[in-house]
Amino acid sequence: MGLINEARGGAQANEGRTAAEYFAHGTIRYASVSRLGSGCEAGTIVTGTKRKAKDFFTNRKAQSWYEARLGFFTSWKRARQAV
Repeated sequence: MGLINEARGGAQANEGRTAAEYFAHGTIRYASVSRLGSGCEAGTIVTGTKRKAKDFFTNRKAQSWYEARLGFFTSWKRARQAV
């Protein structure tokens, strides 16, 4: 990792900062899974299927992981098209 940071230059390198200092500006947002509760967005149709969310997911955590998977897959497809 040192070689990558040297190639980027000192301005972009993480110069010994802690994670809290590095992300102090608050651009990363997250929600605790325990706070998501058991409810899903029940009435919505799940992307890529014809099923409603209440029939497809057991809880909100499962729905969140599925949405993350779709986001990663979409990013991967766009990256492949750009090449």
